Amino acid sequence: MPFASVDNGAVTLYYEDSGIPSGDTATGVPYATLVLIHGTMFHGATFRPLLPYAAQNNLRVITLNQRDFPGSTPIRRDEIEALESSDPHSQSRVLQSLAHQIAQFLVHLVDQYGIPPIQRSRDGKTQGGISLIAWSQGTNMLFSFLAHLKSLPESAKKVVSTHLRSAGFYDPSLYALGENPQYVVEGGKDTSNGFYSPLRDPTLSMEQTSSIFPTFVSAFYSSLPELPLYSRELTDDLLRSIHFRPVIQSPERRPSVEQMTQEEYQSMVKSDYWTAGTGRIAIRQVQPEVFQANVRAALIKKSVATTSDSPESVVDFHPAFRILVFWCDMTVTEAILGSSAIAYHHDRLIKEGLCVHPLYSERIPGANHFAHWHDPERFLRGVSEAV
Repeated sequence: MPFASVDNGAVTLYYEDSGIPSGDTATGVPYATLVLIHGTMFHGATFRPLLPYAAQNNLRVITLNQRDFPGSTPIRRDEIEALESSDPHSQSRVLQSLAHQIAQFLVHLVDQYGIPPIQRSRDGKTQGGISLIAWSQGTNMLFSFLAHLKSLPESAKKVVSTHLRSAGFYDPSLYALGENPQYVVEGGKDTSNGFYSPLRDPTLSMEQTSSIFPTFVSAFYSSLPELPLYSRELTDDLLRSIHFRPVIQSPERRPSVEQMTQEEYQSMVKSDYWTAGTGRIAIRQVQPEVFQANVRAALIKKSVATTSDSPESVVDFHPAFRILVFWCDMTVTEAILGSSAIAYHHDRLIKEGLCVHPLYSERIPGANHFAHWHDPERFLRGVSEAV
């Protein structure tokens, strides 16, 4: 069981690794590395079905357990108090610290294993490098990671510039973007409409949320042929496409957790996740403006210096770097809106005349929020082609 020591030894991060793909040595083509960050309740073990398919895609797949999850250092009491403080600056500092630890984890991988840097083949294809992909609520860490690159130590900045080929937001949670439009707040209380979410339902206790959430988040909902245009006001397009999205009732479309064995399920969930006073529950108390600021900063190119930037604060991204959004067309509405909201913010920044990272969106058809678990071979093949 591999562990990485970061933050001057104060933090340990647990991870699992598919290893160097055999095709890398046989073909001489440098492999790409996918580092996967999990979301709410379900930790890195949810990605284990992907590991057997890594080699055939010339990939190395590494799954990371965030702080507070099995094998990794718990979030400290002082960090929890800062997250619960309602002070945006204190909350932002904790998120920045957690994100920097992920950056140091990438440095660990490069130093420990000699992960190949980004290279260009003769025909212009990108080879090697690292793609950092976050799922669901875990996308708040990826936004924070990209938002705070300028304050990284030089060793981490170097790894970003030589190895980071893409950042992927896989079925991102709208909550992780700090978006809390009124129609979602109100809809989140009504189980009869497509905007409902137990995470936004104030009538539920922690125990009730813990019971309802796994089935809710892993169900199959009526598919969408394309992403609706996100808006902070309820538009006809959103009402028409999302307001009524029934759960699909069929044997092959049962919620993912109902198709898992008890052993599989227990191996990938943090059973005490919903305990009050823990670090992950505290993160849900972060002010929306903190998440919103991270989203904005994440999408803007940091290699473009402003008059206030000192030379050492600028991060040089590799020219191949881009931002990817992977959205599943039968997933929960929260993730549909999260995927659409990234494009919304990206377009707004362009209209402001700012230089942003290239953004590409990839639909995963016929997939719920657990596309990586239901059809790992197809999922990983699609991701490998996109990154």
